[in-house]
Amino acid sequence: MPMEKVIEQLEGRIEDLVKAYGERLERISELENRVKELETDASTGQESANRVTELEQQREGLATRLEKVLSNIDEVLKTTE
Repeated sequence: MPMEKVIEQLEGRIEDLVKAYGERLERISELENRVKELETDASTGQESANRVTELEQQREGLATRLEKVLSNIDEVLKTTE
């Protein structure tokens, strides 16, 4: 009988290890999915940063053009006075 009890204890431990292993596999899968989400967010963030840079360049170009237009208007107004 004592050998049977040892075998039962071993079976219980094996079942616990198998359960823990399954839980770890699930956790690994969850973490892999989270990494993918974060990588997607990071690439979206980079795209946003690129878009901001592009818009800032456009704004600077428009500011330069507006300054030229205002300068031309000032010149016309000065010549008509």
